[in-house]
Parts: sequence; structure tokens; C-alpha cells
Amino acid sequence: MNQDAVTVPSRNAKAIGIPIIMAPAVAADGDPERFTELDDEFHRGFARLVDLDSVWAIIEREKVQFDRVRFLSLPAVTPVALLIAQHEAILGAVIDNKPASAERAIRQHMSEVLRIAVDLTRRHPELIDTD
Repeated sequence: MNQDAVTVPSRNAKAIGIPIIMAPAVAADGDPERFTELDDEFHRGFARLVDLDSVWAIIEREKVQFDRVRFLSLPAVTPVALLIAQHEAILGAVIDNKPASAERAIRQHMSEVLRIAVDLTRRHPELIDTD
């Protein structure tokens, strides 16, 4: 990640944080479908926040397999509270203009996502096409 990556006006960052702030209540309710909706809102808003709308458009078009992983893993495999904490760490680092911290937080989040995908592939090979 480029150390000069992004400077974000606080008012924009706070606006994008709203969906993820609501998510702990959803996590407590055990509603993975609602959490997934809020998660998508967070990612879409984050891309908009850092002026990468076009990247989200590509992700949205290509994320069918990833959505399968999310539906299979929430909430039993993936601790929703952990995902929320990771999102808060990423957003906080961007708001505070700390690119190195943001990069570490993003790498940690992606490592968790990949770990979950690998685990699901091992446990349910019939559900995941690896080709």
C-alpha cells in the first residue's frame, strides 16, 4: 500500500462508519443476512470514501463466490464481532491518516477472510469450486 495513500475528510469518514457502527447490534441478534447487508454497505462506502468507486463496481460484479463463503461461514465460523473490530481498525487508521496502520489492519482482515475460505473448502469441498 502506498504510504501517501489517502487523506480523508473526517465528515466523510464518519458518514461511512454508520453501517458498521450499527453492526454490533446485528451481530448480537445473530442475523447474518442483515450483517452481510451492512458489511456490503461498509465496503461500498469505504471504496467511495477513498475514491475507488470503480474498484467496488468490479468487486460487486465478481464477488459471487465470496458471498457464498460469507453465507456459509456466518455466524458459526466467522466471529462477527471480530469482523466488526477489523473494520473499525481499518476505518480508524484511514480517518487518522495512518497508512501503515491501515495497511496492517487490511492485511489482517484479508488474512482472516482467506483463512475462513480455506477452512470452508476443507470442510465442504462439495460446495466450493476451486477451479
